[in-house]
Amino acid sequence: MPELERDDLFDAFRHRRHYATTGCRPYIDVRIGGLENGQRRLHSGDITPVETAHIGDILSCSNDMFKLDIDISAQAGIERIEVKDGTDVLAHVQPEMERRMAGNRVRVQCEGAEYRGRSRRVDWDVSLKLHGATPLKTQAVNFWNADCEIKVEDDAVNWGYVTTGGAHAADVWLNDASMGKLSFTSNITNFDIKLSELDANDLVEDCGGLGKAVRVTRLPDEPLPATLTHQVSVPLSSGQERCLFIRVVFEDEHIAWTSPIYVTRCDCRTQHGKQRVARNPVCSHRIQSASVCRCSKYSALDAQIA
Repeated sequence: MPELERDDLFDAFRHRRHYATTGCRPYIDVRIGGLENGQRRLHSGDITPVETAHIGDILSCSNDMFKLDIDISAQAGIERIEVKDGTDVLAHVQPEMERRMAGNRVRVQCEGAEYRGRSRRVDWDVSLKLHGATPLKTQAVNFWNADCEIKVEDDAVNWGYVTTGGAHAADVWLNDASMGKLSFTSNITNFDIKLSELDANDLVEDCGGLGKAVRVTRLPDEPLPATLTHQVSVPLSSGQERCLFIRVVFEDEHIAWTSPIYVTRCDCRTQHGKQRVARNPVCSHRIQSASVCRCSKYSALDAQIA
């Protein structure tokens, strides 16, 4: 916002300059620079030329490729980022991969719900059995009930907790996270994994329900960095609209989702030598007689000669 004034605040709301979180308050900036023939639609319906798009913008441009710039400063380490186009994941970012692979911390995360609404709660009664590896210490993540704790007995790690759509996890530091086997036993699902199989990709055991799953991740011994700048290249085809936003998962299991940036590629063609000029009512591009504005989303709203 230009200033912390009421008019500026409501203008930011109307233009969707905000994000949703599970409770944390990170600084997040997502923008697109280098727009060619960029046209941004304001909440009033007016059109204004832009070279850079920010969180919440709705715009058209003639780019066939652009860069999505991400800048985050948070209260906890950044565990992973999903760059999404609607429901599709365009990129999966996991910082500090070399440190992760060299670390001996394994996170076992339980997440999801049975379904939406009441009775969505999932009760987890978990026992981890380690074969060929020794647990050195543990830490509960997102355990809000002080009466619930992780218990270690020899080579077994046990806990009981719930999820209602979010997640909780147990971090286990091992003497060597590259050897041995982990056996997960619970009232929901059972499985075995070789610790040597933990690499850049999480191991996810789908348990049905609404995102109900067990996720096993390898992390560095020390906390992940709480700041990150990253750039993702996104192609844009003619006749295509992108609904771009990011989903950020932090090391303390808080999550943040940004408002989308809607980007449409507009290939507006003109015929020269005509005297009469009209404008497309949606993108405001100039349309000469007998020509058509090729904005992908609004091709049915071809401009008419005034």
